Amino acid sequence: MCSALVAVEPGAVAFLMCVIFAHLKCSSGKIMKSAIRSGKEQILMGVIYKALFMLITSINALVIVKLLTPEELGIWYIFMALQTLLFILNSALTPNISRQYSIAFTDIGEGFDPRLFHTKVIIIYNKIILVATVMGVFFTLTYLNYVVDIFRLGNASILLSWVIVFASILLEIYFTSYECALNGFGEFKKVNKVNFVSRLILTLSIFTLLLSDVQSNCLLIFCGLYFFSNITKRVMIINLFNHTFKDRGLKESRKTVDFFERIRCKLQKLSFLSLLSSIGGVLIVRSGMFILPFYVPMDQVASYGLTYQLFELGFNVIFTISIIVTPAWISAYKNNPEGLKKSFTWVKYISLLLMLICGLLITFLGNIILEFADVETRVQSVIFCFYLLVIFVLQVNHSISGQLLTIQNKIPFAYASFLSGIFALILSGILIKYYSVFGAIYAILISQLIYNNWKWPYEAYKFLRVHGNV
Repeated sequence: MCSALVAVEPGAVAFLMCVIFAHLKCSSGKIMKSAIRSGKEQILMGVIYKALFMLITSINALVIVKLLTPEELGIWYIFMALQTLLFILNSALTPNISRQYSIAFTDIGEGFDPRLFHTKVIIIYNKIILVATVMGVFFTLTYLNYVVDIFRLGNASILLSWVIVFASILLEIYFTSYECALNGFGEFKKVNKVNFVSRLILTLSIFTLLLSDVQSNCLLIFCGLYFFSNITKRVMIINLFNHTFKDRGLKESRKTVDFFERIRCKLQKLSFLSLLSSIGGVLIVRSGMFILPFYVPMDQVASYGLTYQLFELGFNVIFTISIIVTPAWISAYKNNPEGLKKSFTWVKYISLLLMLICGLLITFLGNIILEFADVETRVQSVIFCFYLLVIFVLQVNHSISGQLLTIQNKIPFAYASFLSGIFALILSGILIKYYSVFGAIYAILISQLIYNNWKWPYEAYKFLRVHGNV
């Protein structure tokens, strides 16, 4: 799993990469006493809280559909597409920073000062915030001004909603630096528990809003609740950081500074490759959402966004299976090659079957459920859903294959992902003009079929031939 192959939540990437590195070190017998917290309880509870987070996020997404009008929902999906774009640098850096914490905790052990290291890291994140701010202002003055006329007097609530979301994005980037330290230390259980609690607060707040039967400014109120839940999360993360890490002495400071200087160049290289992967992943799955508002009404944008999101939520929940078995894959990679082959095959085919079932349920029951819930926005047509089902079944296959390759702690698909994303963007611009919402999924399907859909399953097969005794 990685952003090169599919756009996923940044915290999930950081979580997975830390699990990978921690278990690689653990299996090689190099973990020092009191270093990374990578016990079974940490891993198991971390995965459970991550699964609960994804479940509550799925419920949250469905409740939003009920709360917002089709036009407001379309605007919200545009906001989220821009959020993904503004998170590109953050998504690229975060797993690599987390991994450096893991390396430091492992190699230096008690001689590592995470608070001092964080003062170095936060400088990098401040630069990312500056870049994200410039990008956000640019997209506000150009893209949002054009597609939703955000500066028109009658759209003041939309502008304020975006300002709130934008502020939340910048805070998210800043406080990710604290999560990196905690995930690098192996505090998966506590970090993912915080993420789950904050998302639960948001979902319960939305339910309260629904029960109060508010009829106007729902988008603005929801964005305010979204911001509040993020603030709550950040307060809990900072408290956890301060409770976990204490100030160290001069000796530890010297070792920590030396370590940072030693890994600076490698960190830049890995972050660059991750950035290419992130850009490619975002462009592949979000190009249609960026371009559709130029050609179709906002209610169609909402319908497209809802349909895609339902499939994507199904994919993310199913992909949790491969996250759970990743530590076992790493152990098998070193100790039981034949077991690695069997586990990978089992996970792949079970996941493909579940994605197929999930897609068929959305295709044939989606609108029935939405109609029963009295939701205005509807899922796209059966043929549209069929195309999406093909896309996501193929995506499950190549994403799980790509995840297998990452147990070597490498990023082999960065350039391929970037080029596929650029191609998807160009195709979307051409095809949406003539085929409307179908053009968006044609662009995704074609850009993935050309390379990613077959390349990474083939590379996984070759990898298993060498390491799995195929």
